[in-house]
Formats: sequence, C-alpha cells, structure tokens
Amino acid sequence: MADKNDFETFQDGDKDLATSFWGYYFVGTIIVGLVCGYLSDTYSKWLILPYLLYLLIAIMGTWQSAEKYKLKQKKNKQSEVWGFLAQAMCVLGAIGTFTLVKDTFFY
Repeated sequence: MADKNDFETFQDGDKDLATSFWGYYFVGTIIVGLVCGYLSDTYSKWLILPYLLYLLIAIMGTWQSAEKYKLKQKKNKQSEVWGFLAQAMCVLGAIGTFTLVKDTFFY
C-alpha cells in the first residue's frame, strides 16, 4: 500500500487538530479566499468556485480531525472541548459558505 500524502492524511482526519484547524482551515482558507476573491472580482464571479471547493474540503478534513481528537481525549479521560469548538467553527464556516454562494450568484 502506498503512503498517503499530506493532503490525503488531512482528508482522513489523521492530522492533529491544531494543524488541521489552524493550517488547513484557518490560514488555508484565508490564502485561497484572498486569491480567489481578487480573481473573481477582477475577472469572473465563477472564479470563486475553487475557493468554495477548498472550503468544503477544509471543513470536512477539520471535522474528521476533531472527531478523532475527541475520541482520543475521551479514551484518555481528558477534555474534548477543542474538538467541539473546532466542529462549531466548521458549522459556522458551512453557514458562511451558503451565504457566500447566495450573495455571489443569487443577489
């Protein structure tokens, strides 16, 4: 079996929660959002689609990492609060995504 690359590891939730949340979700969406936002304003609103795809992937990977984090914390009888907070941010990100789609394509 071939080794998984970093992105596949993230998708499966095998990255630690801090890397998933701060790296892929928080910083990643800022970088991709700035680039895609600029391009969509300059050239075509459809160039926001790569950002939406990245955001969906970032939310799903972070959610998986938070689930695995909570399971590990529960097994060790430690607080699961960071897993719950990361998942709450994923829900807020998903709601924001719907708002972005509505404002970009249906306004």
